[in-house]
Amino acid sequence: MREGMSMLGIGLAVATLLVYLVLMAQFRSFVDPLIIMLAVPLESAAWCWFLYFTDTYINIQSLMGTLMMIGVVVNNSILLVEFANQRRDEGMSSRDAALSAAQIRLRPILNDVVDVGRVDDPIVVPTRPPANEAMIPLARALLGGMVVSTLLTLVLVPCVYSLVHRSRVAVG
Repeated sequence: MREGMSMLGIGLAVATLLVYLVLMAQFRSFVDPLIIMLAVPLESAAWCWFLYFTDTYINIQSLMGTLMMIGVVVNNSILLVEFANQRRDEGMSSRDAALSAAQIRLRPILNDVVDVGRVDDPIVVPTRPPANEAMIPLARALLGGMVVSTLLTLVLVPCVYSLVHRSRVAVG
């Protein structure tokens, strides 16, 4: 079990590095992928606190929930940064582009969170016989991290984006 946990931790680190490298190739930038990946370490602290407050242990299931959550967090951040880049290419300032991206992409990002919440709700608060007990840590880690990461994605990512790109002149 310890070996499995350590291997999953190594897999989490390698997956994070590979996601960064893919994003770097996609955006042709070192900075934009860092902005996108900014919410990942912060949401990791969030799911740890959520597990602590729900009296759930960190185990392989909760780490698997974290892996799934990282994918959703990165996807939501990509939506914001890509749309902000498009707005900057149209001539907007970085601040206006980031605010516009957060406003326009708010609905798709909230839809992701609501969908995850609806799927996880029966598992997070078990009301059925103990057949689903193995999935409770996965669902709680996923849901706890999703709630906090959504706030981070909608607030922190646009703020950092506007600060990082404020000195660059928009093309177009």
